[in-house]
Amino acid sequence: MKTLNFYDSKIEIISEATDFAEFKCHIGLQNIFFDGHFPLKPIFPAVGQMRLIEHLLSSWNYSSCKVNEISKSRFLNVILPASIINLKIEKLNENSYCWQFFDHTKIFSRGNFIIEKIFE
Repeated sequence: MKTLNFYDSKIEIISEATDFAEFKCHIGLQNIFFDGHFPLKPIFPAVGQMRLIEHLLSSWNYSSCKVNEISKSRFLNVILPASIINLKIEKLNENSYCWQFFDHTKIFSRGNFIIEKIFE
């Protein structure tokens, strides 16, 4: 199983196809996104979740990309340090995708996004 790094987090690719990928995310205790949200009760913020999605999408489909627009997003439950969660990304059309962070008991966040490809 292929493993990717994202700051202090380890990401395993569970399954992938042309228009779909699922990852298992081991969110590390020292992930830099915990620094500002919140010092005494850290959570993995929406900006960190979107940066993780960009990182994985770049590894999965493109040399580099960035999220340009987010729609229909819902951040339903907090992601805590040392969480092990799944991320599902599905391609809807050329530059449009949907995502869902979840585990076996709940959905943490979900929504749609549009990417901009960055060619190097």
